[in-house]
Amino acid sequence: MRFSDLNCFVDLRCFKQSSFYDVPVKALRHEDLLDFLMRIEMVDGKAARADAIHRLKVAGRQAQQNGWIDDGARLMPSDLGSMSDVSILISRFDRGERAAIMFALSEGTSLIETITLKRTDLRKRSLSPASRQIAERMPAHIHCEWLFWRECGGIAVPLSNLPGRWAQKMPISWEIFSKTFHQRWDSHYPPVSKQA
Repeated sequence: MRFSDLNCFVDLRCFKQSSFYDVPVKALRHEDLLDFLMRIEMVDGKAARADAIHRLKVAGRQAQQNGWIDDGARLMPSDLGSMSDVSILISRFDRGERAAIMFALSEGTSLIETITLKRTDLRKRSLSPASRQIAERMPAHIHCEWLFWRECGGIAVPLSNLPGRWAQKMPISWEIFSKTFHQRWDSHYPPVSKQA
């Protein structure tokens, strides 16, 4: 049984962009699930993460009752925790701004580089899987070429104010925040060494 098969019990499309969506449930790694729940929270907020967790619980319970899996708790990591410190910090921003911040962290770019990206620029870039997921989830505007935009007076405009809002809302600079984030990420998820 694949993770995507659980859709017959409850709508789990919120996990469709995950690396484990078409993986057998027995091969599901809790680290991957926690990582994706963190991404949901950072981009869509705490309520979206809570909804995704609720959907997992319902799917696990239904799959167990119908004999599809031995233990419904298998779908639930033992440590769901609450918001990560990064989530808490970026929760001060709007959804589109959070997506731009996560994209910048994933790509290792500055906020200026990120907010000036156009959808056509993505064709020339090799994106990480996380960045690709974020870009795919950003709604396109018929009159706006920018990847990250907001509506101002009925007109789509780029998030050109994001660096200024960062400086207002955050206790540290983007450069220090990004460097610290990557140091913590690399210590928690060490890169896989490539063998020649």
